[in-house]
Amino acid sequence: MTIISSSVFDNIRQHANAALLDRALVLINNQGLSNLEDLRADVMAGSVKIRLVQPGDDMPASASAIYVAPDDPKAGHPGYLVVRPENLTRPSDANVLSFVDDLNHEAKHHSNLRNRIDLDNALRHGSAPANERGDIYMQGWLDDETASRLDSYELRLQINALPGSEYKGSNLAVLASNPLYQRFAEVAQQAEALGLTGSARNEYIVENSRADMGRDSNHFYRDNATAHIVGTTQMSAAEAAAYREHVANTFHSPGYTVESQTYDDGSSHVWVRHEDGSVIEFTHDLDGHRHSQNEIQADGDQTGAFYAVDGRIISLFETDGAGDNADYNTRTATYDAQGRTDWIDVRRDDGTRDTTDYDQDSTQAWSRVESRFDAQGREDYANVFIDDGSRTVHDYDQTNARGDRVSQTHIDPQGRTDWTYATLDDGGHDWIDHDQTGARGDSIWQNRTDAQGREDWRYVTLDDGGHEWTDFDQAGARGDSSVQSRTDAWGRQDWVNIVQDDGSRDWTDHDQDGSQGWSVVTSRFDAWGRQDYANVYADDGSRDQHDYDQDGSKGWNAVVSHFDAWGREAHASMYQDDGSRDWVDHDQDGSQGWSRVESHFDASGREDEASMFFDDGRRRRYDYDQDGSQYWSRVEQDFDVFGRETMANIFHDDGARTLVDYSSAPGYRLVSRYNAQGYLILKEEATAWLPGGPLPAPLPPAVGPLPAMPFYAPPSAAPHNPFISPAFPFPSQPSWSLPVVDDDPYPDAYVEVGPLTPSEPW
Repeated sequence: MTIISSSVFDNIRQHANAALLDRALVLINNQGLSNLEDLRADVMAGSVKIRLVQPGDDMPASASAIYVAPDDPKAGHPGYLVVRPENLTRPSDANVLSFVDDLNHEAKHHSNLRNRIDLDNALRHGSAPANERGDIYMQGWLDDETASRLDSYELRLQINALPGSEYKGSNLAVLASNPLYQRFAEVAQQAEALGLTGSARNEYIVENSRADMGRDSNHFYRDNATAHIVGTTQMSAAEAAAYREHVANTFHSPGYTVESQTYDDGSSHVWVRHEDGSVIEFTHDLDGHRHSQNEIQADGDQTGAFYAVDGRIISLFETDGAGDNADYNTRTATYDAQGRTDWIDVRRDDGTRDTTDYDQDSTQAWSRVESRFDAQGREDYANVFIDDGSRTVHDYDQTNARGDRVSQTHIDPQGRTDWTYATLDDGGHDWIDHDQTGARGDSIWQNRTDAQGREDWRYVTLDDGGHEWTDFDQAGARGDSSVQSRTDAWGRQDWVNIVQDDGSRDWTDHDQDGSQGWSVVTSRFDAWGRQDYANVYADDGSRDQHDYDQDGSKGWNAVVSHFDAWGREAHASMYQDDGSRDWVDHDQDGSQGWSRVESHFDASGREDEASMFFDDGRRRRYDYDQDGSQYWSRVEQDFDVFGRETMANIFHDDGARTLVDYSSAPGYRLVSRYNAQGYLILKEEATAWLPGGPLPAPLPPAVGPLPAMPFYAPPSAAPHNPFISPAFPFPSQPSWSLPVVDDDPYPDAYVEVGPLTPSEPW
């Protein structure tokens, strides 16, 4: 067990940090570090000494320490471990480790000095061709340097194994970032798998790491050995060129250099720079935990990761430094403690950005949210993937190019659009609901609400291809509150429903397929839902109008009128509250000889009376004993253009008939009586006489042969009994009676036609 004293640093103490030297001395004397025993022994024996670099040492710029051999080793002169003063200024863990590592590494050259001398002698004086001697020298040179580096690697492993080592953090950072140490770790695992131990293990590691040693310090050792071989063997220019090419092809992996920086907080930054311009960066915290790793290609492309203290990856990132990838400029992914993706952030050359947020711990109702932001950082759209397999897309109008601020669309697990919700610039909203499962009778349901939340319109696309439209007067600017309409699959309007502000409703029904016989029906209903009127427009151009007394203010409950294609009223029916009905039939085309017929029917539908108005101004009146309360079944009366009664026909219940003719002479009436068989049984003339007045004068001879009889009632439009004197009852069958045929000139004047429709107000 060797212990060295602080005097070994006397030659460098004046230019070194005292704390650094004190810490280095303690570390070197730690007997748990068996790899330092050769260093301790050589320094203690005085065969090597430590000093600062001098002008004649020819130290390479990339080297932090070198070994300078004695001019004449046989004379007993010591060799020197030469260090740079600028590396001795800070007593940090990393600086102490580097200083001790440099001393140990260069001391190995002293231990291997005899081997190097033998290699050089073989190169100079061997009998083999120069290139073969050169290869032997190159292999021996690199193996010697590899063995020295392996010893440094093993030393750092021993330092890590020290209980409570204060250097563990800084040491871990070096082991994790140095490419040659990483190769040693990889090959050591292979040797362990092969069961190799001791010198066999070390030889295996050296042999399989030789090529990596040739890469170190940008091929410093390879190229220096090549220059020594070419110069020592005195190769010709052609031989030298060929040999250099041979060496370059043998040790062709890109060279590298390692730079490091340790910060005051104990963290470190390492750069491994390759000959091709690529760089690998490592950062470690004060405990040696890897914080980040970044691989930078020569064209500027980067791939890196950030790590947690337990070694797991926190995030990965990529940078398109070359600017040759249109998909991204930078790309970042973060991961949770279980290694599940938490977040992805992709930034493009144009300044836009895509993000993906994963619900990896299932605390949300969605599995992930994909978003895009424009170059100004405004969200363009978001895609929310729901746990049930559906998703919602949010599309933002961040440039104000549309009339809405955001449009949201929900898509079910089968990829079918479920609904769309748009927030408009004016504060209103548009809603579209798709019946993607076919559960409703419509395929699409759309509506709009204004900024105050009032519904503006609604549009429904039905499964049969038809459409329903509802327009709401939410601002109260119209006289109606809503207008609804339906069109069929061919775009033909089916119906329209208008709800007025007073609660009433207008309804229009179109026969768009021509199946009904009418083209349009228009109706109105009051605020209580009672029908007010209706218009039925027939295919032939005619129209039926129904007018209802829905509030009971008229005395009738309905008026039904029919108008022809030219708008002329053809007929009308008025339905009274007592169940009776008035009927008017117009000869609107002038084809009948009369202008109109007016009829009245009782509650049982029996005709009560009727009036026929002729084109020449005359009128005929019919009075029916529909309830059987009279001894006659009907009375027919004719009136002239001045409204004077000219004739009356009274049809008795027993089949007899009485004819009263007022036109035989002024003031006289001719009364004829016919029995049920139509035979004339009585004929008399009478003058108009009022009870209490003087008897009328006898008829002039020209009037007729019959005696004059008093007549007790004047002609009237009202139903009446026979206009004859009760003093002269009719004989049933006088012997002088003449047969008379009852010829009815208008037998079908009052045949009803229908259906009946509303009329204009009466």
